[in-house]
Amino acid sequence: TSKAEKPLAEQLRQQLAELLREITGSPQRADDLRGYILGSVANDLDLLLLVKQLWEQMLIYVRYSAKARAAGTADAP
Repeated sequence: TSKAEKPLAEQLRQQLAELLREITGSPQRADDLRGYILGSVANDLDLLLLVKQLWEQMLIYVRYSAKARAAGTADAP
C-alpha cells in the first residue's frame, strides 16, 4: 500500500473491528481483536459465518464507494 492508503486502511480496519464489537461484544482494544477472533469467533461456526458475511458486505460497499468517488473526482473540471 502507498503512504496515502495507509490511513484509509487503518480507518477501515477500525470500522471492521467496531462492527465486530457491536455484534459480539468483543474486547474494546484493537490489540485483543485478533485473539478474540481466533479464540471465540472461530469456535462458533454461526458467528464466524455472520462476521464473514458482514465484513464482505461492508468491503463491497467501501469498494463501490471508493470507485464512485474516484470517478466523480476524475470527471470534475
